[in-house]
Amino acid sequence: MVLVMEGVLLLIATVWSQVREIPMITALVPTSQGLLLGTASGIALSLSGLMIFWLAKYKVFKWLGGIRELLTKELGPLFSTVTLGDVILIAVASGFCEEIFFRGVLQQQFGIVSASIMFGFLHSPSLRFPQYGIWAFVAGLFLGWIYQITGNLWTPIIAHIVNNILGLLLLRYIGRQSASESKT
Repeated sequence: MVLVMEGVLLLIATVWSQVREIPMITALVPTSQGLLLGTASGIALSLSGLMIFWLAKYKVFKWLGGIRELLTKELGPLFSTVTLGDVILIAVASGFCEEIFFRGVLQQQFGIVSASIMFGFLHSPSLRFPQYGIWAFVAGLFLGWIYQITGNLWTPIIAHIVNNILGLLLLRYIGRQSASESKT
């Protein structure tokens, strides 16, 4: 299902870029600097999510608890059985297709803030977990900013892929931990 949704986003972005004459070919020429910055940015994004997950267990950061609940109770169990191949496939498909759509098309048409709002909104699983949508909005601003400063779509694409690989591996671990704890 995830791959179908990502494919639909890529199709919409492709048609939209053709109809609105948004040139993306030059932004899709990879550079070593862009790939390195993308990798470092993806690690930084992932660390920010991990830090929020960790902080959410403390009372002083109670308002972040929704993210911890989402990851441990909802998403962790869903990803507990995914293989490393699944993780890579999902991360590559989502990172590539979403960045083409959000940064390559939406940001070009409506600006970084509007594209980031839509990115955050579409990453909110429900109204029960607005904290995750806010984190995704901020992540969208960051991805949009690194696209703006480099002019290269591969930078946010790689950042998104790296973040997703690390995040999905964390979800797999959380899900397996929860499953093993419930057996004991």
